[in-house]
Amino acid sequence: DTPFNFPEIPKAWFGMRSKPLLSLTHLKTGLFHYRFTDIRPEQMRHFLGCLTPSDRPLFAFFHVLLPHFPWEFLPSGRSCFEPDQSIQSSVFSGMGELGEDWPDDAATVARNEHRYLLQLGYTDRFVGQLLDRLKESGLLDRCLLVVTGDHGVSFRAGSSRRVPDAENITDIMSVPLFIKMPNQKVGV
Repeated sequence: DTPFNFPEIPKAWFGMRSKPLLSLTHLKTGLFHYRFTDIRPEQMRHFLGCLTPSDRPLFAFFHVLLPHFPWEFLPSGRSCFEPDQSIQSSVFSGMGELGEDWPDDAATVARNEHRYLLQLGYTDRFVGQLLDRLKESGLLDRCLLVVTGDHGVSFRAGSSRRVPDAENITDIMSVPLFIKMPNQKVGV
């Protein structure tokens, strides 16, 4: 929210391509930069396919953007929208911007929270698929696995979804963090 525009920082400075490739599934190593609008289930399948044993240590990072607005996925991974239906025209249109307040309508907020929880089920399913892939490839015991979120979300009518205040800070600051150490067999 500055009164002047900053010059654009070239994407290459961050190690990203200037123009993302339309399909990255033929690549198995290197830096992959998917656009936010790319099909997330395809990204997830691609990531799982890249987890293969090698003589050299592998660093694999995936910002899965789940559960993340727009909350469109059912636990099965199927979108709750028709292929030609605009997500922005849905019942939660305009509810996803940073700093935007929820309307003072508990039913609208509850619908969005329900869609969030459905998509959380899809996220949980992906973590299960990740664990299965690591196990079948022989990487699970050897790997350091970190699963975390970058922020929480609040579902309180009349309050902000992401900007913390005295009422919603516990919702927004609640972020999961799971760490599995190499050769760890028991949870602590």
